[in-house]
Amino acid sequence: MRHIYKKLFSCMLILLQLDGFTQSKPTIYVGGGLNSPIGTAKQDAFLNNSAAFNLGAYLPLFSKSASSFGLNLSGDYLTSPSTNFKQAPNPFTISGATNSAVAFSNPSDFNQTITQFGIGPQFNFTLGKKLMVSPLVNVGLTQIKRDSISFVQEFVYEQRNQSKEIYSQTSISESGFYASPGLKLSYPISNKLGLWVSTNYSFSKTSYTERTLFPLKNAATDEYSYADVIEGSYEEQSKSDNISSVLTNFGLSYSFGKSPDKKPKNNLKPNSLNPIKKPSNKPSSVVFNNPSKKENKTPRKLIPLDPKNNSNFEDGKSIKQFSWKLIGEGIPQPNYIIEVKQFGTNRRQLRSYSGTTKDTKIKPTAIFKESQIASGQYEWKVTETSTGTSSTPSYFSVSNCQIDFNIDSAKIECLGYEGEDRKFKISFESTYSSVSGDLTYAIPGSGLTVYDQTYSALSYTLVSPNPTLLTQVGATTTTVNYSFEVTASPSVTSIGFGLQGDDLDPSPILCQPGVSLVLDELPDCYCKECDDMVLNFDDFTITPNGASDNLYNINGSINVNVPIYAMEFQVQSYAFSAIPAACTAGVSQIEQSGMITMPGTTINGSSSLQLYNESASGSPSSNDNITKIIKYSSDSPLTGPVPINLNIGLPGPLAGLDSSCCAISYTVCIKVKVYYDQANCKSCVFTHCFEFTNQ
Repeated sequence: MRHIYKKLFSCMLILLQLDGFTQSKPTIYVGGGLNSPIGTAKQDAFLNNSAAFNLGAYLPLFSKSASSFGLNLSGDYLTSPSTNFKQAPNPFTISGATNSAVAFSNPSDFNQTITQFGIGPQFNFTLGKKLMVSPLVNVGLTQIKRDSISFVQEFVYEQRNQSKEIYSQTSISESGFYASPGLKLSYPISNKLGLWVSTNYSFSKTSYTERTLFPLKNAATDEYSYADVIEGSYEEQSKSDNISSVLTNFGLSYSFGKSPDKKPKNNLKPNSLNPIKKPSNKPSSVVFNNPSKKENKTPRKLIPLDPKNNSNFEDGKSIKQFSWKLIGEGIPQPNYIIEVKQFGTNRRQLRSYSGTTKDTKIKPTAIFKESQIASGQYEWKVTETSTGTSSTPSYFSVSNCQIDFNIDSAKIECLGYEGEDRKFKISFESTYSSVSGDLTYAIPGSGLTVYDQTYSALSYTLVSPNPTLLTQVGATTTTVNYSFEVTASPSVTSIGFGLQGDDLDPSPILCQPGVSLVLDELPDCYCKECDDMVLNFDDFTITPNGASDNLYNINGSINVNVPIYAMEFQVQSYAFSAIPAACTAGVSQIEQSGMITMPGTTINGSSSLQLYNESASGSPSSNDNITKIIKYSSDSPLTGPVPINLNIGLPGPLAGLDSSCCAISYTVCIKVKVYYDQANCKSCVFTHCFEFTNQ
């Protein structure tokens, strides 16, 4: 039985690592409590209250809104020492005996244990804001062990102490199945830790043999003679009891990862929108927190197979086929288009080819339409046209030279943020050998190039261990380790890089070593400073500006938990709707298009602000006192509440109408950038949406 428990517990630990297939958080539970047998098991089998120790886990399968469904795995160990038995047998009444009583004969070494491991469905739903209620049912294996028990009648007869065993049960060591419906309540005390309490009703079976003393003769009354009791005989009987008990546990829980389905009402991620609905005449308050790790989902992907990346061919005939495979959800009636591009120095495209197929492979002759293709560097990728799924670009070269050149062990890590841009470090190995010559980088156009998914060049810096490109001798296989740092804007979704060596042959024959690699899965970036930063909008109100039906004052205080040196506000978007719809003309001039206007706007009580003004539009109705972006800087650190007063122009009622006959609802989303490092101009970004009306 023990090896079964070990296997089941090992499976539970393995399943806890499977976080990618769910939309909620796997959770492990540790705790303890009390197991209380009820019914015949308590009365007849003498099973007692037990101390309980619990180790369990919840593995989510799917979730929606505030509810989720998954598997509950639970392991319980229940143990109790010897106790007094309330259901001890009644003593015999013996003629002439005194001080008669029944004693439990083995209290010093008596012990009972129950070990059980189960699995079953668990459904979760939330009551209020945080309390989670979880009905569940477990079925599984149980093992019950209990020492033998014996009851002895002790009495005094003719001034001598006497004793006689009147009842006993054999020990129990039995394995079987149990079932346990229950209810669990959970409450979070931090991002990952929580408190929980559960109540379960479980039932199983056990069997044992009982031995009962029957006096030698039946007494005519309730009294027996001394000889009848002492010389009485025992009868044995096999019994089977249903074990029913109530198990109450409580303890701590720990959750792994973060569920994207839980969206706190007042928590926002940088660069994300989360509208907070509120009337314009009531203060608003929202806490902004920075993001934690995103949940990764396995997407449908196309994986290039042949030619392998950075393969080298003597001519086009040496390429046997182009092939790929689809992973993830299948595509009914797929249609693939394969694109092959020849490129020169600085990734300049020289020529392109294409072909289509419904299979996951295609002959080169269906692409090139000719038996020979020019020497040079080539890139190929395949796209499924109905879904738009594309493979990562793969590379090969055609050359009469014998070159073995590869990029190996490529790794990418995020070093953090520089403003809104991410900074990555990419490390790789350059492995080279060739009888045609050494790998050098002296001729203009050779070297390392780094580019994004649109093939736009990205600036980079080579760093340790080799801040410059080194010559690699071709006579033997050599490997050089390189690392470079590159900054990428939020629009960059993949980073490619390539090494282009000098031409080894001065003749018209092209003999130019080159390799490339594309990293199309960029790691998540975390900014510890931003992750620990909290930005509060305290007591914000939105009121109409009396000077115009188109102007609104957004007033309040922003409080950051760290010193900051500058604040930048940008109107990221706005939307409106009117009842009746025809009572507003919408935007009739540029000042009404969600613009921050001056005068009237102040930050920290100052109107000396940096405006990114709109005069470049050339509109005759525009002026230099309106902007989408406004910035305030301070020479000394800002701490505590910073008063904010933004005057924003929005569409209003038609001329001659007012809010009493033209009700307009607005949504204005504002991006706030706070600078916390004056020397290096580092910042964190938060976004908040206000919803209000002109009523």
